Amino acid sequence: MFMCSTTPVYAFGYFLPQILRGMGFSAAMSQLLSAPPYIFACCAAFGMSALADKMHKRGPIIIIQNLLVIVGLLLTAYTKATGPRYFGIFIGLMGGQGNIPAVLSYQSNNIRMSSKRSVGSALQVGFGAIGGIYASTVFRDKDKPGYLPGMWATIATQVATMFGVAFLSWYFTRENKKQKQGKVLEGHPNFTYTL
Repeated sequence: MFMCSTTPVYAFGYFLPQILRGMGFSAAMSQLLSAPPYIFACCAAFGMSALADKMHKRGPIIIIQNLLVIVGLLLTAYTKATGPRYFGIFIGLMGGQGNIPAVLSYQSNNIRMSSKRSVGSALQVGFGAIGGIYASTVFRDKDKPGYLPGMWATIATQVATMFGVAFLSWYFTRENKKQKQGKVLEGHPNFTYTL
């Protein structure tokens, strides 16, 4: 899931100036217009993180942010006017940037022992780097300025994350019910999984 979450962030990070150039902006203006979506995404990520902490739920927040990425990519890929396309970048980055801490904390919340958490975190970060490799592979130079195959490949990663969260939510709910009946989870009698 972390690989899928980093894919849109890397895709925008690597290709946002080229996407903006494809919208008709100059090279200098494309560089300038690349910054505001990140500022907006940072603020939104803090807000979504606070909401997840307040609700004590990570899965629904991850899915909401996956949907934001999908909507943002579709707006950027398929609308013709510059304004809606640029707005799609804001929406897509908002979901993508917000899912980085959401997925990291989803993993950390559901592993109790520090040795398991250390190995899990290392694997998770490694898979996050694979998201960068994936993004740089599916956004091919020959597909610019629209990068439609890359957009759809990135949308596929968001759908995969939603399926992963749905499966884990089902599994964690089932295990939490067993915990209430006396099953010990993660080696501690009071531990329950975070949905």
